[in-house]
Amino acid sequence: NNRISNVVGGCGIWLDFLNKNTRATGNVIHDIITILGGVFVEASAAPNMVDNNLFWNIDGQGVRSTDAEDLIVAHNLFGNIKDGVVLLARNQGFPLLLTDNRISAPYNNRVVNNIFFNVEKPVESPYPGNMVDYNVYVRTGDIKGADPLTSETHSVVMKGNVQLDEKGLLLKWEPGGSIPSVPAVKGCDRDFAGNERKGETTMPGPFMGLSNAAIFNLEKRKDNY
Repeated sequence: NNRISNVVGGCGIWLDFLNKNTRATGNVIHDIITILGGVFVEASAAPNMVDNNLFWNIDGQGVRSTDAEDLIVAHNLFGNIKDGVVLLARNQGFPLLLTDNRISAPYNNRVVNNIFFNVEKPVESPYPGNMVDYNVYVRTGDIKGADPLTSETHSVVMKGNVQLDEKGLLLKWEPGGSIPSVPAVKGCDRDFAGNERKGETTMPGPFMGLSNAAIFNLEKRKDNY
């Protein structure tokens, strides 16, 4: 539930070497200039999760993951990301040796149920064994933007508009079509505002109320969240 903004030369949140069962959730990360991503998850061969966050105006990658396994990137809204919206990659300099004496590898990661708004590049997932699907690509007007990967058989592209009032922390959402439901992700049982997600399917993105045009107050959350 942090607000991280106006950072130059660093990422918003860095989960460094050998994290286990960490979760970056409910954050507003905007106006970041970085080569490491709004959130950077590095060399972790155990479950970690980046969910229900808003990434906005990132001059770099939205989420960068190198040499990490079992990472879930779900129910986020990425807007105006200039580099790869999510990167699942291997360290370019040298292989990283984990505590169980094996080389780390970017496998068994999931990028699902996210909303990508006016992003210039798609998810970068050059290694096998990662799941990228059930995402919604929203574009304004005639902006071309990134297309879903060929493996994203359930992802959709639609027109719409998203605006962020950074001073008032108000997010304006204007869909240009119907939003499909997506399979629920274990552990993401509440949205950004603390509303409970129920059932086997749910809405993509960090907010439950995306079916119609709406304005979300990013400072207003339920007490039990």
